[in-house]
Amino acid sequence: MTRPADRWGAGIVPSYDAIADEYAQQYFDELDGKPFDRAWLDRFAESVKGRGRVCDLGCGPGQIARYLAARGVDGGDGAPPQSEARVLPG
Repeated sequence: MTRPADRWGAGIVPSYDAIADEYAQQYFDELDGKPFDRAWLDRFAESVKGRGRVCDLGCGPGQIARYLAARGVDGGDGAPPQSEARVLPG
């Protein structure tokens, strides 16, 4: 018998993978216009820096992980095409 989580993951992950490049182009620099989000992420980074890896589930092209990494926080994404798309310019 197939578990519900297996069926769910089989459809969702390939869907995200299929749009990874387009999504990266759209959201790569989204934090540029979000001062509140940047301030919140700065506080978060200070509170976790040096305490191990941060799990950034569903982080898409890595705009949040990239911002946090620039502040000394280590994290990533489990979907390879999304992770690879983060190297694209916005």
